[in-house]
Amino acid sequence: TDGDGQTATATFTGLAPIDIDTTAGTVTVNITDNTAAHTATFTDAPADQDMVSIDGGLASMTFNNPTAALNVNGATAADTFTFDALDSGFHATLDVTGNSGSDTTNLNMTNLVVGSGTDSHNVVIQTNTINLGENIDTTGSVTPGAILLEGNVTLSADSTLTYSGVNNLQITGTLDLGDSTLTVSDGLASDVGSIDGAVSGT
Repeated sequence: TDGDGQTATATFTGLAPIDIDTTAGTVTVNITDNTAAHTATFTDAPADQDMVSIDGGLASMTFNNPTAALNVNGATAADTFTFDALDSGFHATLDVTGNSGSDTTNLNMTNLVVGSGTDSHNVVIQTNTINLGENIDTTGSVTPGAILLEGNVTLSADSTLTYSGVNNLQITGTLDLGDSTLTVSDGLASDVGSIDGAVSGT
């Protein structure tokens, strides 16, 4: 916007992929376009790295496994976050937050194990729709982390949730099993988890 209040739009095409080869404690991916819905797809990349590709002409980004957290934030449009794979060395917190009230997260990875050594990490998904087709394990460290699925969960494949600790498993919306099986594995008999919404499926 210039001094007279006139606004122009610059369009960039053919942007080269971004490769970040330094290791950060926290990697944050923000979708800031509030005018259109976007899909961010996360995949494994070589040499202890992960890659995110976002549609709409945005450049893909490759980054080293973070040591603390991968934070993904949507805009006010109905964005989709798809996790097809993360590097086998990824053990940090995964925190996905949609901001439109109609965002979707697709968890398609085979296994996600967070936490290592004495570092406790969590899996927190806050989108309206969560399609779960993977195993999640937050007991990779001495002190287990939490699995918080804050949305309506639909199983897209047989899945196992492994956790330990009071209130360390929470599903705040409905749970649709479809024709798949959800196995919940807790570390102690005293562990408590909760599903707030209705459960359906065969």
